[in-house]
Amino acid sequence: MIEQLERAKELRQMAARMEALALAIEQDVPEIAREVVKVLSRSDRYLAGLAQTWYKERRLRNEVLGKELFCEPAWDMLLDLFVQQEQGRKISITSACIASDSAQTTALRWIEILIAKGLLDKRTDETDCRRSWLTLTEDGLTKMREVLRARAPEY
Repeated sequence: MIEQLERAKELRQMAARMEALALAIEQDVPEIAREVVKVLSRSDRYLAGLAQTWYKERRLRNEVLGKELFCEPAWDMLLDLFVQQEQGRKISITSACIASDSAQTTALRWIEILIAKGLLDKRTDETDCRRSWLTLTEDGLTKMREVLRARAPEY
């Protein structure tokens, strides 16, 4: 529910910016066009695409060079969770462990750290108590957006 409210808020903000840009289009078409691209490029959908690309690049890098050189299970989980959450998918602890590309014990330890830092929330599945779902908290989403936006290519 909170995620939907946040998305609705983000869409309203984007719509307001787009409206302002549309009103100014007669004055400065080239500048307006650049601003429209900036607004659209900062949406969660765009950021999730970047996160997915970086996640895939990390998997390729590990495959070619060996994952023992590059082990960041928490970052891998955060990237994957951001992508999956933006696509409306639920992520189980098992899936997050797989996404971490590390030993399950290592991944579980990092999940607990991320929960303690307030970046992840864990909820037991109501239909199967043996399974739990992970989601990025509002703080986790905000911080992931901040990092992804900072690394996003400028137009």
